[in-house]
Amino acid sequence: MIHWSLIVSFMGVLVAALGAYCGWFLFPNMVDKKVEESVIIADGSEQYKRFVQLPQPLTFKVYIFNVTNAQRIQQGAIPIVEEIGPYVYRQYRRKKVKHFSRDGSKISYVQDQHFEFDEEASAPYTQSDRIVVLNMHMNAFLQVFEREITDIFQGFANRLNHRLNRTPGVRVLKRLMDRIRGKLGFDHR
Repeated sequence: MIHWSLIVSFMGVLVAALGAYCGWFLFPNMVDKKVEESVIIADGSEQYKRFVQLPQPLTFKVYIFNVTNAQRIQQGAIPIVEEIGPYVYRQYRRKKVKHFSRDGSKISYVQDQHFEFDEEASAPYTQSDRIVVLNMHMNAFLQVFEREITDIFQGFANRLNHRLNRTPGVRVLKRLMDRIRGKLGFDHR
């Protein structure tokens, strides 16, 4: 009886040691190797074909904030915007492989991509919709530099006026215009 229990105990320890070896060393290394094989982009492999051109296009959705009161904004009103969309596009990508490194660890490529409008997925929106958007970059620039821009133009106008006042022909013309205005009864100041 003792003999069988010793054999069973030894077998249990052996199975546990074998399980530990497989769980910590053998299987992780095998999995890592298989994953590495499946992601290596070798010329002509299935991964290479997918790398060069995706099997299906990507869906690219665009939402836009449309300004609904554009005319009143020009008169100083606060913009009222409405989110519209999605405008759905199919994005197609294709890579042109230029060069593989000698060891195969690096690839040089150029990616071309183009978008096709998907009318069915975008309905009721079309590519010919009239949309008004704010130019936020220009607006921010003007808000930040409004005083500086005004000062620059005012300085330019002052220098131009000063230079014209020093030019003899312009002084004569100004005096002549002042006299004409005076005789016609216009206040020139």
